[in-house]
This record gives sequence, C-alpha cells and structure tokens, in this order.
Amino acid sequence: DKIFENYDFYVNDLNHDVGLGVAIFDYFVNLNKVVSSPIMVEIHVFKEAEKFAMLDSLTGLFNRRYFDVSLRKELKRALRYDKTLSLLLIDMDDFKTINDTKGHLFGDNVLTRLSWILSSISREEDIPCRLGGEEFVVILPETNASGASTFAERLRSEMRSDEFFKVNRATFSGGISCYPDNGKDVSDLLTVADKALYEAKFSGKDCCIVGKSPQSENS
Repeated sequence: DKIFENYDFYVNDLNHDVGLGVAIFDYFVNLNKVVSSPIMVEIHVFKEAEKFAMLDSLTGLFNRRYFDVSLRKELKRALRYDKTLSLLLIDMDDFKTINDTKGHLFGDNVLTRLSWILSSISREEDIPCRLGGEEFVVILPETNASGASTFAERLRSEMRSDEFFKVNRATFSGGISCYPDNGKDVSDLLTVADKALYEAKFSGKDCCIVGKSPQSENS
C-alpha cells in the first residue's frame, strides 16, 4: 500500500505518471531506505516488491490497485491512438451459498480455478485482475463490445467443459463496458459495467450483458 501511495503522490500531487517501477524504486531508495545506494540496486528486493505490489495473494492475478493504475494508463493510450478498450466485470454466482455449504477452502478453490482458466485464455496484452471477494475484471485493450462478449463466452465455455466446474455447477455473471461507446473515463466505464453485471444477475445469472451508456438508457 505504501508503494501505491507513493505512486499516487506522483500522479495526483505532481501530475506526472512515472510508472509503477519508478515509484517502487523511489520508495526503497528515498522513503523506506532498504536500498543503500541508487547505483547498487538490490535487484531481488526490487523484483519481489514489484511482484507483491501487483499480485493478489490467493489467485496470482493482478490486484485491485494494479487494476486502477492499469486502467488509467490503458485509457490514456486508447485516447491517444484512437483505439477501443473494453472492461469485462465478472462475479461468481451464488458464491456466499458455495462458501456456506462447502466451506471457505472450497470457495478458494473455485476462485483459483477460475483465475487459472482466465489467465489461460487471456492474450498477452489483456489484464485479468481480482477486485476482491468473488469479483474479477479483465481489461481488454483494442477490443470492442463484440470482442469482449466473445471473450466472456469463451470463458463460460471453458468453465462448462472443466471437470471441476461441471461437477460443482459453478457459474458466473458478467457485465461489459466499452470505450468510447460507454464513456471516456474510469468512473463511467465501471458504472456501466457494474449496471450490466447486475442486469445479468437479475436476468437469471450465468450470462454476460453488454452495458448501455446513460444517454441510451434515457432515450
């Protein structure tokens, strides 16, 4: 958290996006003072800090803080190069019931198995993250709403053919938002994806819905 606070200081107070690596380096050299010299950098310290700052400890996916940093960065890139960008918000169906009836260790197995499949179908440029609990999100650069729907359906297909999920009948609901159709900032994209996710839940679960922009809903 301290590393990300240092990163936020550069982005918000100095209005300069230095990148996560620079924020980690500055933290150890100037703030934490673990590294004795900026010239003789202890590479293993830097690499371990970078890894744990970015990853969720249970699933090995990127964590919420890394998602926040990456989405801002990918949105800037999409704007600069006139590219599309999609978000796929994922929430496991009836996860509280799974935990209550089969135990939290089994619930953890559900999350780690989903994460493994999610990683296996993601492209190198995709950014799969665990937001917390049973909620996940995938940043899909240069992907429109149709492409994000295809990704979600592939995930559903892989889960249906996976023995673990087939036996335990675990499913997910999803919501999709797309830049620039559904908004041009982080807040708009998350709001649209979140509304689409709730629509999927109320539509019977085990499905994925593409969100509508506020203008479309009001027309």
